[in-house]
Amino acid sequence: MIRLLLVVFLVTFANTQPITLDEVILHTYYSFVAYCDWDQINYLLPNYDTVGAYTSNDKTQNFGIVIVSHSNNQIIVALRGTVETSTTNLIEDADILPRVQAWKKYPQVNSKVFVHPGFWASWNLLKTGIFQGIDQARAQFNATKVTFTGHSLGGAMATIAAMDYWATTGNPSRVITFGSPRVGNYYFAHFFEQVFGLNSYRFVNHDDFIPHLPFEDMGYYHTSVEYWFQNGTQSYKMCNYLGEDPTCSDQEYFWQWTLQDHQLYPNLFGLTSTLKQCNGTTMNSVALGKVEHYRKPDRLKKYHKGEERPL
Repeated sequence: MIRLLLVVFLVTFANTQPITLDEVILHTYYSFVAYCDWDQINYLLPNYDTVGAYTSNDKTQNFGIVIVSHSNNQIIVALRGTVETSTTNLIEDADILPRVQAWKKYPQVNSKVFVHPGFWASWNLLKTGIFQGIDQARAQFNATKVTFTGHSLGGAMATIAAMDYWATTGNPSRVITFGSPRVGNYYFAHFFEQVFGLNSYRFVNHDDFIPHLPFEDMGYYHTSVEYWFQNGTQSYKMCNYLGEDPTCSDQEYFWQWTLQDHQLYPNLFGLTSTLKQCNGTTMNSVALGKVEHYRKPDRLKKYHKGEERPL
């Protein structure tokens, strides 16, 4: 086991990819596009992207899209966050105990690794379609790099999905999340760090309250590396190589936590409390301007909600 982890650690760092602010903005865009309806996704993705979309069912509103970015030979898996109108989503968020040993059949995963049962169940509703989409994208477009991304519940699922993808296939990937809650116990966070190293980017916006849940007292611990947005700016601090860095968001007291900072990542996108608006008119012009001129005008085919869209 020690030898295996050493090999994984060395391979991970050999494949570490730095991240730029433009990449952060673009992956926030992907994360928020995952909130959109099918016909909106048609028009909002840049023309260098191809998308295959998968959803579990209309009741749960768990949803994910597999995107191929032809400009950099990359596969992006964007997972939808919590939809407040979905009772099932709220139950999934609240289902925190008992934690589950998700990868007990995989000897390469530490047996002490446990994760949030609600997030694990949410991911499993999408797993088959997402993995098939990745395989298809690899075969059809010869894309090799894979990134999992998402906001809120989508960030939690992206974290679990990346670990599941590694455990299932042995393939490396990057993880870029925004406002993700804690996903697993200390052993999960530590093992995740060993597998992904600096290929994990967990962004937290100032006083966003969701990353403080579930509480550490409940046995949950954050994965590294945290990147903490400073108040009202696009600048962010790369925190210490710890999941819980007391000099970053973990220093915030509960009376400082806000819903607004969860809904609005600096100069990127705003969310309403009842519906994620993604029709272009409510998107921040700074972020939208980076992709506006790439929109594909000929995406006219309509897809029904719940219908798989082929790559």
